[in-house]
Amino acid sequence: MMTNQLSIFELDGQVALVVGGGGAIGSALALALAGAGASVAVAGRTAAALEAAVARIEESGAAGFSVVADASDRDASAQMVAQTVERFGRLDIIVNAVGGGAGKVLFAAEEYPTDAWDWIYDLNVRSTLYPTQAAVRAMIAGGRGGRVLNISSVRGQLGIDAGYSAYVAAKGAISSLTR
Repeated sequence: MMTNQLSIFELDGQVALVVGGGGAIGSALALALAGAGASVAVAGRTAAALEAAVARIEESGAAGFSVVADASDRDASAQMVAQTVERFGRLDIIVNAVGGGAGKVLFAAEEYPTDAWDWIYDLNVRSTLYPTQAAVRAMIAGGRGGRVLNISSVRGQLGIDAGYSAYVAAKGAISSLTR
């Protein structure tokens, strides 16, 4: 008897939180998780984008929920996880699809201003670390474990032009954190 190979992607009854769920990558991942049967919370800084993502999730027949929060803030990250657990009763999957900044702040590595470097680091690394910490604590407390998916960039391993040193370092940090 042949089994359905797609059954490995079934997420019926599971709850996912997609941080950066209002962005292009995050909203696509949120919709895919919903399509696989998960209830999906989306979090980010832009309410309108999050509400649009929730509308698409709900149109697919899944339960959706949005949380406006800045993932680079530790307390806000804890709140987004707590609100997700409060709404759905558990958390099984966190997807961190946050970050960016490539091409927005370009300096040679030896001239990179601290405030620009910190902005890229906050946008990418802290915005991945803080939600992950809160989610893992919730998953452990729930007694079922869970999954952490961090979206990074091949640039974290391969690099790019010299002006992108902060972005490359941040994406490399996310890849290392994930390992």
